[in-house]
This record gives sequence, structure tokens and C-alpha cells, in this order.
Amino acid sequence: MINHLILTVFVVVTIELFLRMDALVFVSKMIEKLSSFIKLMSSNHISDHWKEKIIPKYALIIIINALKFLGVLLLIIGLFSAFAWLFDGFFQFSISVIGMVEMLLLSLFYLKIRPKLMGR
Repeated sequence: MINHLILTVFVVVTIELFLRMDALVFVSKMIEKLSSFIKLMSSNHISDHWKEKIIPKYALIIIINALKFLGVLLLIIGLFSAFAWLFDGFFQFSISVIGMVEMLLLSLFYLKIRPKLMGR
């Protein structure tokens, strides 16, 4: 029973971290720059000189956003590791089929009620 409660706390904290750190914004910026990069490279109307100037800038933006997203993922992995270290049986329960299904259902439920809890 305690593992269910701990898993609920983990899911809520993880979702809040993910949403408050705007992790999806990092992904959308990477996708946006990648699509711009593809358009730039396939365009015959832009000289190679300008392509050479803009490619490092696009690459830097993509790398920075990838590192930010990686940081969020590492923070969540660190949180999971801390929970697994602090609570006996949490790791085994969370990687079991029941634990994963419960995480999925808790995530969907929390995302559904979150706007009401936040007063929106």
C-alpha cells in the first residue's frame, strides 16, 4: 500500500517538474530549428556563404535546447533514484507491470484534474 502512495507522489512531482520547466518547449524549439535547417539546406536561393554563417547558430540553439531537455530528464531520473534509494520495494514495484499501468493511469488522472486543482 505504501508503494502506491509513494508512486502517486512521484508521478505528481515528476509531472509538475516536467510542466514547470517547460520541457516540451525545448523539444518544440529543437524541432523548429531542425525544420528551418532542412529548409535552409534544401534551398537553392540561399548562397553557400550564408548557409555557412547560419548553420553554427542553428546548431548552437539545437544543442542548448537538447541539453536543457536532457537536464530535465536527468533530474527526473535522479528523483526516481532517490525514491528507490529511500523506499524499499519502490523500484521493483515501479518497474512491474502493475506499477507501470498505475503510473500511466495516475498520470492521466492527474493531468485531467490538474487544471481544477490549479484554479484554471
